[in-house]
Amino acid sequence: MRSTRCNGYWDCVDGRDELNCSLNALPTIRQQQGLSLDALVGIELRTGKTLSEQSILIKVTITVLIFMITFGSIGNILCVMTFAQQKSREIGCGYYLFVISIYNQLTLVILGLRFAYLLLTQTVVWNNKGRSLILCKCLDYGLTLLPNLSDWLSACVSVERTLAAVRGALFNKQVSIRTAKGLCVVLLIVLSAVTVPEIRTRQLIEDPRLGRYTWCVTKFSSEKLQAFKSFLSIAHLLGPFLINLFSTSILIVAIARQKLTVRKRNVNQSFTAMLREQTAHYKQLLITHTVLLILALPRLIISLGSLCIDTTWRNYVFLAGYFISFMPIVTTLFIFVIPAPLYRDELKQYLLCIRSVGIPN
Repeated sequence: MRSTRCNGYWDCVDGRDELNCSLNALPTIRQQQGLSLDALVGIELRTGKTLSEQSILIKVTITVLIFMITFGSIGNILCVMTFAQQKSREIGCGYYLFVISIYNQLTLVILGLRFAYLLLTQTVVWNNKGRSLILCKCLDYGLTLLPNLSDWLSACVSVERTLAAVRGALFNKQVSIRTAKGLCVVLLIVLSAVTVPEIRTRQLIEDPRLGRYTWCVTKFSSEKLQAFKSFLSIAHLLGPFLINLFSTSILIVAIARQKLTVRKRNVNQSFTAMLREQTAHYKQLLITHTVLLILALPRLIISLGSLCIDTTWRNYVFLAGYFISFMPIVTTLFIFVIPAPLYRDELKQYLLCIRSVGIPN
């Protein structure tokens, strides 16, 4: 079991392999300044060993990662193909979802590269530390930026749907598409800029077990930088969630008013009863937003990371949380396509088209 001491940047773990630091203990990075993939997995990796010689945890982690990337890639590619259809992009929602699908697929690719980078730097001596540092900064930058972009674009989808419901026949599809294209560019520029501090916080440190290997870890140069990053992490989590929740609430109220106006001619129904009816009808949206928030919480906790992992089970919990935070990226197809009749039908048409092309005459 790990020592509960967290008095320095490096802590010690008792009774791990034959590697020693002071008092026959294995050093591990102290999690006081930010958790990273290296910090969560690196201590379990046996440096200089092949994959077959790694621990069960590493093998299970690799298996889970391969499954997530494979399953998620299939879903994201189907999403891209669905939203690439002209009918799916008649309004801005389809364009937002098209871009989200691309971002989510890029996230999975970078996640795979990030883990491959970790394995490479721990199993092979890599003397080019300059290149290693660049990869460390760029890969973690991408893993921070792309999920945030997807979250904010999903908020744009909620706003777009609400505007379409509120404005009704006055809703301009062409303006919607132009706005969507413009917002995608603006969000990319703004979020890319505010995520730049992520590059500054990534550093290479030597694995104290064997100095030939390095870890890519998070370390803040000042308390202001740490506070700024914490603020951004919370804003990226709560901002899209609150927009989604607020937009969905307005959508429910607007549709309830519209239907009440139509039904009043034949049925005497109160607004409260109609509101309850529409809330029950759209509860899936509210549940989805809440579930996405819960799934994103581990990413927030890990990004804040002012914790010391002093027991093995905590390390496992944080590692599980790290992968759970990518579930919205993996399940894009089930979040945006399957529940929507229009997009689901477009996907069916696309698959039928692919099948018909593949059948020989």
